Amino acid sequence: MTTGGVNPETFQRTKDAGAMSWGCWSIKKRRVLGGFQVGCYSVEHYDGDASEVRSWLYFSMCNHGSKSGGADTRRDAIIQAKLSMNYCDKCAMLAK
Repeated sequence: MTTGGVNPETFQRTKDAGAMSWGCWSIKKRRVLGGFQVGCYSVEHYDGDASEVRSWLYFSMCNHGSKSGGADTRRDAIIQAKLSMNYCDKCAMLAK
C-alpha cells in the first residue's frame, strides 16, 4: 500500500492508510491474511510502548497490535511483517 523513508511525511501517509501508530514507514495489506494490514515501524519514532524492542532499530506490528521481535534492518522488518501469523494468534487464525 505505502512505503517510504523514515520521516514525518511517510509516517503521515501510513497513518492515513491505516497504520496504528506514528513511526510506521511501511504498511501493507497482506494477501495471505485476507488483506489485513501489517506495518513496519521505526523504534525511535514509534509513539507507543516499545519497551520490548527498545534495543533494535525497527519492528513490525499487525493491526491487531501484536509486535514482532526487533530488527536491525528495514529488510528484516519487512520479512517479519510478512510473518505476522508467527507472532500474532489472530493473524494465525486469518491465515488458515
